[in-house]
Parts: sequence; C-alpha cells; structure tokens
Amino acid sequence: MRGIFSNVLACSRTYLVPRKKLIAVVLAGAIVLTPFFVLGKHFVEASGNTYHPTVCLGGWEGVQQASGEPDAASTSDFSHQTAAYLAPDTSAQIFCGYFPVEEKKNMPVSAHVSFSWLFVEPEQAPTGGEATPDSQNTDQPADTTTPETPSEPAPAEQATPVEEAPAPEPVPEVAPAPEPAPEPAPAPAEESVSSVSSVAHALLAHFAQVAHAQESTEDLLEVTYSFDGVDWYSAGKVNRGNWQDFSTSIPANSWAELSQLQIKISAIPSLGARPPIYLDAMQLVIESDQTLGEIAEQTVAAVGAVFDQLTPEPTPEPLLEPEPVLPAPALPVKAATKKVLSFAEDGAAIQVGARLPVPKVTVGESGLSMSVRGTCTKPYFVVLTYRSVEEFTKKPRSFVSNYAGNCVSGTFSYDMSQMPVDTKPGTYYLVVGEQGEEGSWVPASALLPILIRPVDVEVPPSS
Repeated sequence: MRGIFSNVLACSRTYLVPRKKLIAVVLAGAIVLTPFFVLGKHFVEASGNTYHPTVCLGGWEGVQQASGEPDAASTSDFSHQTAAYLAPDTSAQIFCGYFPVEEKKNMPVSAHVSFSWLFVEPEQAPTGGEATPDSQNTDQPADTTTPETPSEPAPAEQATPVEEAPAPEPVPEVAPAPEPAPEPAPAPAEESVSSVSSVAHALLAHFAQVAHAQESTEDLLEVTYSFDGVDWYSAGKVNRGNWQDFSTSIPANSWAELSQLQIKISAIPSLGARPPIYLDAMQLVIESDQTLGEIAEQTVAAVGAVFDQLTPEPTPEPLLEPEPVLPAPALPVKAATKKVLSFAEDGAAIQVGARLPVPKVTVGESGLSMSVRGTCTKPYFVVLTYRSVEEFTKKPRSFVSNYAGNCVSGTFSYDMSQMPVDTKPGTYYLVVGEQGEEGSWVPASALLPILIRPVDVEVPPSS
C-alpha cells in the first residue's frame, strides 16, 4: 500500500496535479472498488436489453410495418406507410415473432412486452347545445338537474298554494271543536309537466354517463403469447382506458425459450364502434443479472476517466525526422464470407397414421433455398421440423423449428432459409399442418426427410 501511494505522489509531481485532489480520487476509487473484489462475482443487479420482432404476419393492413424498430416519433407520424392498420369494421389477428434474442452468460430475470401504437378516437360531439325531446318546447326552460340535486323552485306565479296546509282558525273558548283543515288543491298541470321533464333529463344524463363508462372499459383487443406456436396464453386485454400505458410480463425461463417467443393480438367483438388502430412496433425488454465483477470493470473505467481529466498531457519532446519508409507490397484482398443454410431432400416421405399428401418442396439451383407450398382449408398453416420420427409421434412439442402464417386464398408458401443459421447439420423431418381460430394444429402432410447443412458463401464486395 505504501508503494502505491509513493507512485501516486510521484505521478502528481510529474504531471503537476494537486496532491489533495489526486489522493481524493484514488481513495474514492479504492472505497468504491473494495466491496467488488471482496465479494467476487455474485449477482447484484440487472441490466436490460431491448429487442424488436423481425417478422409479422396476419390480417392487418400493412402487417409487416409492425416489425423492426418504431418509425413514428409522435402521434402525427402514425400512418399506413409507417404502421400496421386495423380498420374499425375488421376482426383480424396479427402475429409477430423472431425476436433477435442472443443468449448471454447470465440467466434472464424478467421480460416485458410493450407496444408503440395509436387508437384514433373520433372528435367528441359538443354536449352543451344538443337538442332533447323536451328542449323543443320554447315555453319552458330546460331543466338540467339530476335526481340527487333538488330542483330550483318554480316562479312565483306557478307556485302551488298547497305546499303547506293553512293554519286552523283560532277556536273560541265556547266553540266545540276546530274545523278540519282544507285538503290540498291539485298542482297545476304545467308544473307536473315540468317535473316529468326534469326526471327525463336526469335519467338521460345518468344513462349517458353509464354508457360512456362501459365504453371506456370495454375490451377491444386481447394479447396472447406462445413459445411454440401451438399453446397460447393470455397476456392481458386492451381497452380505451389502458392502451396508452399497456404492457405485459412474459415468463423469463431461458434465453432459448425467449428466442422462440411469438406475440398475437386479436380483435375482440364489441358492442360499440372500435376506433381505428395503428401498430408501429412492439418492444421486448429482457433484464438479466449483472455480476459484481462486471460492475467493477465499469467502475474502474469511470475512475480512470476522472484521473485522465485531472492529469494534463505531458509536453511533447521534439521528434527526430523519421527515415523514409518504403510502401509495403499490396496483398490480395481476401473475399468475405458468411454462413447460410443449404437444403436437399433426403429420401421418400414417411406416412404416420392416416395417409396424407407429401409436402411440395422446391430446392433452389444452388441448394441455398427450399420453398414449401400447398393448399390449405383452415385460416392458418404451420411448418415444423423434427429430429426424428419418434419425436413427432411421441413428443410433438419437441420440434426444432416452428413457423405459423396466414392462408391466403386457400394457399400458403414458406421459405426454409428463414431458419436460424446456427441449426445443427443433419437429417430433419418436415411436416405441414393446419390450425383454426381455436385449438391446436393438426398434421396435413406426411413426414418428408430433408438434409440441412450450414455452408460458407462468398459475399460480393460492396461498391
């Protein structure tokens, strides 16, 4: 420790730094860093990463506009060119997935999904000048009182003389009994009509308040999530009252599971008119543990930056004129490469259970693409791959890849090159299925063996 302070003082003399300030910086750094080196690499706090889906499918207009990072910086930026659109009279779904989640050393702690969207509400009609059935009568002013607020007294000429019974006349001492009080006279017809009008206004105002409250809390959308495209779980419902701050939590069990996350937004039939909805993007924020060692590295860098600011640059010494350096011979530029998947059929189709058609696949000339096409009778199709026939028959949820999409005009198409490039080489078994609005998918084809291998291809130099 004595040697460290000696070096510090020597450094202060060399760079003309005030000793008190330099010692204060070193002591602060030592106090901050000591707990980190004593405790070691234990988990102490979480750091977050944000991911956006790379693929979106479904029945919304401009559905692919919802993938990637947000485009709209303000409310005025939402449009058909920047966001997916759901019309008020359309009940459709949107699927988003393939979040580019990368596995880290530390396990995920939590995951949240939020949405960049806009619910376009129509302009509210003015409430002060609306005509009501009773306001058409210009002889009587409109009564805006509610059942809980007592109404204003009627004008003097309309006041009924029977609100209180007249006091009995004084009785002489020798008179028998006082005469009975006269019965109240019936109220004028005009006052009765005014009372009925007040009650009608109050009921209409009450019903309007109830209808507005029900409309603001009526569910318009439901958000569900899945890790395999088969089992879907509800993540919450959206209405006019919560859409601006709506977010939902996703179970963060592993990085591999979160990389397969799919989010589905479904329109819910409602009694009132649903506003037009624009969806610009969705964000998946995953928080993971951060170790004390990582925080210590960041703190050392921060203390070093402060030290660099306190130590001025030394006066440069005059440099000797360098000797001329001959240019080195030009070396050939090595072509850049990238890893992609190659595909090939690997045998005849295998029937499992009922006899089903063979999947129709087309392999590109270079083998770097394989398209799967066919017809479908249900709203959605799925394309899955398995490592073996036994996994398909005994563990249908143990698939390697799973893709779900919309059937368009009774047909579908999918390019297998969208599978992750880190797929292990080997033989896989491809199967096509169909899925309705409810329930799980059902097989619609036989198993087709295909060979998948990662290969390196040259990337042409950029101009």
